[in-house]
Amino acid sequence: MSTPAAPHSAQNAVARHDFVAMPRYLINLSGIVLSVPYPAKAHEGSLDLCGVYDIYQQWNYESWDRLPYIDLLRFVLPYQLSGASKKANVVAELRVLAKLVWVQDSEGLDLRDIEQLAEWVLTSVQTEFKAKDKQIVAERLEELGLGARDSHKDSAKAFGKLIKAVYGKELEGKNIVEDLQLWRRPRQPEELITCLINGVPWLMYEAYRPHDHGHVVAHAAVTPNHVVTLTFYLSDKTQDYFSPDLNFDDVIPLEIRNLMREIRVIYSPYARTDTYSEEGRADEVV
Repeated sequence: MSTPAAPHSAQNAVARHDFVAMPRYLINLSGIVLSVPYPAKAHEGSLDLCGVYDIYQQWNYESWDRLPYIDLLRFVLPYQLSGASKKANVVAELRVLAKLVWVQDSEGLDLRDIEQLAEWVLTSVQTEFKAKDKQIVAERLEELGLGARDSHKDSAKAFGKLIKAVYGKELEGKNIVEDLQLWRRPRQPEELITCLINGVPWLMYEAYRPHDHGHVVAHAAVTPNHVVTLTFYLSDKTQDYFSPDLNFDDVIPLEIRNLMREIRVIYSPYARTDTYSEEGRADEVV
């Protein structure tokens, strides 16, 4: 998001959202409640304003990057070009995805420790975006007529094949990530941003392909082994993202920050803990 943006005017302003006034969507995670603003027109059809999950039962989860997860919430914030006409046109859709990940592969892990969470985030980031890069490499090989038949077996071999085809042996001074449109993502803890939002620490980062708008991702641990992940990105319907007339370069990060300020993790006194009693009261939405 590095393209310079023009100042707003009555003709090029993008409609803002009042997240404070939106109805709350309450997601009960075995007594821990994730509360998020939810726009009334975000979904076609009706949506109950409460979801309840037993986060300790394996059958509630699907598989994502070898990690079990639950899709908690998906909604879209459609942006309009205001002042351009009596009927404003939708020019962008900011999509918001929320999922819960259950990290089970490490005894003694406590992701509520921010350093342990950062280590886990960086590991999962590399796994996810290596897979995305692998797909890009396969597509480029096909475009060049070199085939990508073995790319799923040996991604390093496929990548080397593409580099040789594009650059030959002269790589000095070349920006491979830029030229091949590969994903840029954080690789060191200092590249993660720590934000304290309503008493809960979140780790955030941006991942993006060159010359394209990126994904903003936020992670917060709600138990020692459960992480809520929020992903914000613009859909393919977004028109003229880099147009100076729209100024999305300033608007989208600001809107994400305003939305994050209204996201709350609420710990019920009946939330399951290490000393959870099966005879205790049932989970309640706070």
